[in-house]
Amino acid sequence: MKVLIVEDHSLTARAIERCLAAAGWEVRITGAAESALPLLAAESFDAVLLDIGLPGMMGFSAITEFRARNKAPIIIMTGFPSEDGKKDSLLLGAADYWEKPLDFDGLSARIARTIAR
Repeated sequence: MKVLIVEDHSLTARAIERCLAAAGWEVRITGAAESALPLLAAESFDAVLLDIGLPGMMGFSAITEFRARNKAPIIIMTGFPSEDGKKDSLLLGAADYWEKPLDFDGLSARIARTIAR
């Protein structure tokens, strides 16, 4: 499985990467939605983990742009959860909405379940 992590906090991104790599996943990381766009156009991903609070292009705008380039499920990650944010994310096409801090136990299984839907 191959996942793209779009997360501007490098410690969080690297922690997710270590967790998924230990489970045998291939992981790509970028810190901004703008730099994810060419990756999504050029490569095939099984899932995208997208931080909603990115500098530059915000996560909500990124969902629409990402969906146009790649059909991989988009999983939103946020440290500032809200019902409106969850509703908006799902309406824009996100497959799931996760609150930070993430629970790393079973993270790869949780992503795999989202992909399987």
